[in-house]
Amino acid sequence: MKLSNQIKDRIGSLEGKIGVYFCDIHKNTSCFVGNCDVFPSLGIAKLILLIEVFKQVEEGRIRLGDEYELEKKLPFTAPKEEYETTVGVLDFLHQGMKLQIEDLLYMMMVISDNSAFNILLSMVGMENVNQTMRQLGLTHTRVRRMIFEWDGGETETGNCHSLREVGSLLQRLYKKQLISAASSEKMMEILSYHQRRDILYQYSNNNISVAQQTGFDVESLHEAAIVMAPRPFIFCMGIHDMDAEKARGVMRDVAAMCGRAAGA
Repeated sequence: MKLSNQIKDRIGSLEGKIGVYFCDIHKNTSCFVGNCDVFPSLGIAKLILLIEVFKQVEEGRIRLGDEYELEKKLPFTAPKEEYETTVGVLDFLHQGMKLQIEDLLYMMMVISDNSAFNILLSMVGMENVNQTMRQLGLTHTRVRRMIFEWDGGETETGNCHSLREVGSLLQRLYKKQLISAASSEKMMEILSYHQRRDILYQYSNNNISVAQQTGFDVESLHEAAIVMAPRPFIFCMGIHDMDAEKARGVMRDVAAMCGRAAGA
């Protein structure tokens, strides 16, 4: 049975917005399945920001060693009532602590620190991020606000991404064609340290490197990954308006189908 039909059978009549993008890098073939391509970004916006940071480093506008003095105030840190579900390490560090841009990058990408995202976005500029996405040919993937500026998760006004477009970015990254070969290699390295591995655990548990970024809340789950198996593949999936725990099982199953289709 074709992969697209397998995915359709697994998704079945599930309610909510669901999309899956798969690319077999070895065969240079891809497919999209689902009822939605553009999703509220959540953590996937961090991947978009990562690209802009490296673009500005490449251009000499900033350096990875540049320092930032930590400010314990909004919008850079979370409000106290959000601490349980949204904060990372930065919200617990002391006021005035000096961090390098590279430190903030690792916090943002490895442990999905939301405050690190806000700080880096303020440094590089939101319009610069979106201009870079336009230059790369992306029409639906945008960063429009900092995290903690909640808007109900609407794609029309909030941060959003297209699965197909993110998949195209990951293809360029794998081929070392995103910003530069050196920047692509460094971004791949950072993504391979991402700690939320439960969706693609069957690969990382078998010593297969996975360069990935995730995003989630109570009704959304997102994954964007390059699985560096002997037959490498790209897997991007978004689920919105569905219980995240139910979505997790669906996403694991679809990721396994994609791996088998690629021969991973």
